[in-house]
Amino acid sequence: MAGILQVPLFSDETLPSWVARLARANGKLSSFSFCGDVGVDFSGMLLGRPAEIEMLASVTGRASCELTSHALVFGAGHHVQIANETVSKKFMRKNQLAFCPKCFAEDDVGNGGETDTRRYWRKSWLMSDARVCVVHGCQLEGLPPHSRLHDLCQVLDRNSIAVAGCISAPVHAEPSLVDKFIVERLAGNVSHGPLLDGIPLGAAIHTARLLGVALSHGSEQAVTQLSKEEVALSTNKGMSVLRSGAPSVRIALDSIVNPHATGIYFAYGRLANLLIRNTSDEYQTIKDLFIEHASGRFILKGERHSADNKTWTSATLLARATGSTKDKMRRRLYETGITTSLNAEAVPVSAVRDLLNEDPTEIVKAKTACENYRLRQGDV
Repeated sequence: MAGILQVPLFSDETLPSWVARLARANGKLSSFSFCGDVGVDFSGMLLGRPAEIEMLASVTGRASCELTSHALVFGAGHHVQIANETVSKKFMRKNQLAFCPKCFAEDDVGNGGETDTRRYWRKSWLMSDARVCVVHGCQLEGLPPHSRLHDLCQVLDRNSIAVAGCISAPVHAEPSLVDKFIVERLAGNVSHGPLLDGIPLGAAIHTARLLGVALSHGSEQAVTQLSKEEVALSTNKGMSVLRSGAPSVRIALDSIVNPHATGIYFAYGRLANLLIRNTSDEYQTIKDLFIEHASGRFILKGERHSADNKTWTSATLLARATGSTKDKMRRRLYETGITTSLNAEAVPVSAVRDLLNEDPTEIVKAKTACENYRLRQGDV
């Protein structure tokens, strides 16, 4: 297909949107047929395959790196890369086009070319947590699920009456912190503070949601039992905490934790399930903060977290280091008020000196017990 007519590729546009408009500009009713004519595998383009992006770049005269930055790159597992951000598929809209009526109205007036090539699909509209346009303060509208979602122009053709109705009566709404965060991160803006800048987009939204739900509805509240509005408000609340940085997260965890709980999962609820059991590097920044908070209150069990117990030792290790029996040590800990049960195993390192201050030799042995549990000697 020689002499391809060009359409502009907007900075916040998705690659499938651009290909659909490019097809219309070149007399094709579908991006599928256009790709076939220029030798690009259509499915490969939708999945962001490097070979197809290279071919598309070659026939359109664009740089492949430019097209890649607009592509939806589907990798192994359940994640998609959008504009260098990694996002779980569960945070993306499925088979549904959401749009801002005022954005489309501006496209119709401000963008050149044929009428059916002017409107384009913004990257942020892919995200299910994007609900309001940050440019126009306008509620995003959703079209019915469509099997041809990958072809923007075909979707707009089939829903022209509904789209026109939305354009004629846009609904005013205030953009939330989450709306702004999504648009800014997808535009490459990483100036939201050292904490939030260290968390990928998808993980940030997920953490904000669970943190906000715990703050608003309790640590055991299931997200699936809340309304969409309640989830949105909670996510925005959690995002506010994350944007304020580590000190605000610590304060939030102070209000979430159950001081009467005997274990970390009961103390922090669903937030603990996400952060303790998750092995993904995406959550490591917030996980480190959580571990720091939790290790000051509970002994962390399991080989993976033993090194995080910087403020705890155990009755068993104290008994072993001092030559006592476990039962005698547990009784002594209980009688001195350090533990609240004869069966308690966790012992605050700060209490060891008070417990053994009558015998300097025992203090040395207690230090050894702490060190054996990977605790700093200076903490004793």
